[in-house]
Amino acid sequence: MKFKDYVAELNEFLEQNPAVGEFTAIYAADDEGNGFQIVSSGEPMVGNFDGEYKGEFMADEEELAEYEYDVNAVCIN
Repeated sequence: MKFKDYVAELNEFLEQNPAVGEFTAIYAADDEGNGFQIVSSGEPMVGNFDGEYKGEFMADEEELAEYEYDVNAVCIN
C-alpha cells in the first residue's frame, strides 16, 4: 500500500468516525492478530524496507548511503 493511500484511508475513517480521534492507536504484530501494541512514535521516518527477502527496515542515512539503498518506505512506529 502506498503511504498516501494509507493516510487517505485514515482521514476518511476519521471523518466518518470522529470519536475515534481520541482513541489509543495500536498495531497488530502480524496479520493473524497474534499480538497488539500501542503505536509509540508520533514521528514517522523514511528508509529502505527489504520486505521481499528479510523484512528489515534501515533508516540510518549513513548506512543507506554506504550500501546504496534507495529510500522506499515510511515507518509509522
